[in-house]
Amino acid sequence: MKSFVVFGLGRFGSTVATKLSELHYDVLAVDNNYERVQSVADQVTTALQVDMMDENAINALGLSNFDGAVIAIGENFEAAVMSTIVAKEAGIPLIIGKAKTLRQGSILKRLGLDEVVYPERDMGLRVAYNLTSNNLLDYIQISQEISIAEIKVLPQWENQTIEFLELRKKFQVNILAIERDGDVEVNPRPDRILEADDVLIIVGKDKDVKSIEEV
Repeated sequence: MKSFVVFGLGRFGSTVATKLSELHYDVLAVDNNYERVQSVADQVTTALQVDMMDENAINALGLSNFDGAVIAIGENFEAAVMSTIVAKEAGIPLIIGKAKTLRQGSILKRLGLDEVVYPERDMGLRVAYNLTSNNLLDYIQISQEISIAEIKVLPQWENQTIEFLELRKKFQVNILAIERDGDVEVNPRPDRILEADDVLIIVGKDKDVKSIEEV
């Protein structure tokens, strides 16, 4: 069974920690705030109060035994830097970190993060797209240029096959899956006929995803 350590138990970190635990992974949740540690103690494998500015205390956690680390410290960037360095030195193969700004993300990336996420920015983008779009149901930024989106089948697409629509050729997006009546079909066949209530899950560059909304 894979094991993960989560540094920082604010809203983002506690959500990641408890969800990983729900998925039946071993989770060590770490924060310097006693109340935050107690709030997840019954929902993860182990929850510890640790001063994340104390390198010796972090090293004592035995980080080399973990398969992944999540740096979810938002209010203390210095502690995020320290946790990243220690996790990297421990040889954890996958380290994902939270950042508030692109500047912070750039620094953490240079220190060894495999991936940087921007929860506040990403949620802001999702809200903005949901408020202004008639067809985009959801929007997730997975890099600075690439997004995954859920989009309702346009009226002119109804009763047409995926192959006939040529979405990859016309919009440079790929269909990952189709949701119909609560069921999801991954990698749908080219001869799949689209229906009015279908939802397409697509991936592509931001500008290309957005271009579909302008059709």
